[in-house]
Amino acid sequence: MQTLLIGTNNPSKLEIIRSYLAPYDVQVVSPGSLGLDDIPAEGARTAIGNAIEKAKAWHAVSGLPVITEDSGLVFLDLPLDHPDQPGVHVRRAAGHVMTDDEMLAWYQAIIHRHGGQLRAAWADAWCLLSSPDCYWTYEDPFEKLELHARTMLDQPCDKRLPGWPLDSLTYFPQLGKYKSEMTIEEMGQVITQTDRQAFISWLHHSVNEMLKAEE
Repeated sequence: MQTLLIGTNNPSKLEIIRSYLAPYDVQVVSPGSLGLDDIPAEGARTAIGNAIEKAKAWHAVSGLPVITEDSGLVFLDLPLDHPDQPGVHVRRAAGHVMTDDEMLAWYQAIIHRHGGQLRAAWADAWCLLSSPDCYWTYEDPFEKLELHARTMLDQPCDKRLPGWPLDSLTYFPQLGKYKSEMTIEEMGQVITQTDRQAFISWLHHSVNEMLKAEE
């Protein structure tokens, strides 16, 4: 069985990747389970650059194939050069790596400054790396951000998802629920299946290529 390191200790991301790779003879592990607690620096200016940088860093310390993800958060109601735009350093916007509670309070304050509600979208990028010179990438097209727009409120709900604190601020009026309160079935009603399937198809193709390269 091939071991694949996911370059994050976020438990929610770990379970999602495990579920997507259930059909494969692949064991997905976290850095924490291997005693790797240091998070590689994210010095690139783009999400895809950070995903590649993190994948190479985790591979260097583990020797394992790695999958990493990086996201940029965009507030669609603010100019792209507005100082309250988090960009690719969503968890580091305060100048340090924020805890879930700090992150929730930070963005709650930003949204409150702009009237208590902002439309937001995540631009995701992924890298699956077999070796420093052999890797595959996936990136959400920037033009799809408006289609991915979510409403973020300055009043969070009570339910928290470890690793994803902003889900407690993200509200779907069509269901009357925050994202952290929604079931998988409810998420399927508001998240475009085509967009999700595009990522899953890329992941499956890349894992197949990785396994071929390891033979």
